[in-house]
Amino acid sequence: MKQTTKNVKHKDVGEKHITNEIKKNAEKPEWIIIGGVKHWKRKCNHCGNVVLHLDINRFYVSRKHNHKCQKCRQPKGKKNSFYGKKHTSKTRKLYSRQRLGKNNPMYGTNGGFYGHKHNDKSIRRQQILRKKYWKSIGHECSDKFVKYRTEVDRLTNRQPINTLKNVDKRGKAGINGAYHLDHIKSVWYGFKNKIPAKEIADIKNLRFIPWLDNQKKWYK
Repeated sequence: MKQTTKNVKHKDVGEKHITNEIKKNAEKPEWIIIGGVKHWKRKCNHCGNVVLHLDINRFYVSRKHNHKCQKCRQPKGKKNSFYGKKHTSKTRKLYSRQRLGKNNPMYGTNGGFYGHKHNDKSIRRQQILRKKYWKSIGHECSDKFVKYRTEVDRLTNRQPINTLKNVDKRGKAGINGAYHLDHIKSVWYGFKNKIPAKEIADIKNLRFIPWLDNQKKWYK
């Protein structure tokens, strides 16, 4: 009888041990290394997005309490406290000044998209949108001009515009005291006279002038 009892107990212990091992393996967190740093992966049960945690303890707490990811926690539509509101012109100017020059996280870089290329579908979509815009302001929209204007815009955005005078007054059309970035030799003039896009986009050909004066130049 004693031998039978021992066998039964041994069998029960074995089953529990196997069950614990299965649970342990099932709950074992997955991790990946990004930039030499270990991140623990968790799937959000609310939206299905993958969430990465730098702290393993934070990972276990979030998984235990089924926390929402940042995307799920962000209120949308009428649930957002800023829904239907707008920043004042004073606030926008303040944010603009805070991001000028060396305060801008992209200062001194070639841009976040530098070294990448748009696919054919994206390029075609941009061309269509640009044609609609230029047509709405009266410019001719030949394919050659579209290509030329796109190249000028691309090269202009790479210039150190923050060094120009009146850059702090940059704003939207219709606002009193707002300035626009202006090409002294206009893009249209450069296209008609076959001036290289690099010359039109050069920093020496750029300045900030009142938005109304800039719009008056569109047809010249």
